Amino acid sequence: MAERLDFYDLMAQNRRRTGVLMFSFFVLLMLVGIAVSIVVGGGLIGVMFAVTLSFGISFSSYFSSASIALTATRAKPAAREEFGRLHNLVEEVSIAAGVPK
Repeated sequence: MAERLDFYDLMAQNRRRTGVLMFSFFVLLMLVGIAVSIVVGGGLIGVMFAVTLSFGISFSSYFSSASIALTATRAKPAAREEFGRLHNLVEEVSIAAGVPK
């Protein structure tokens, strides 16, 4: 029989994976920026600019990714009056999983 997965363990695992992914993204951006700085001849100021820019891009993408995804898919809140069956289904699933709605 398959191992039962705990929702909170999955959330922790996803947070760890997100951290690794964001760190990798930061390092990749930093390395590209440093390489461009070396090729162009920007010196230490170019390297510092590349590090600062990669940190800024990584930071903003981590904290604004949810709103970007919702905007890209044109998502809107599901009103209980219009989507009553969906709300009931979500409540039942959350109760069965033991997680908050």
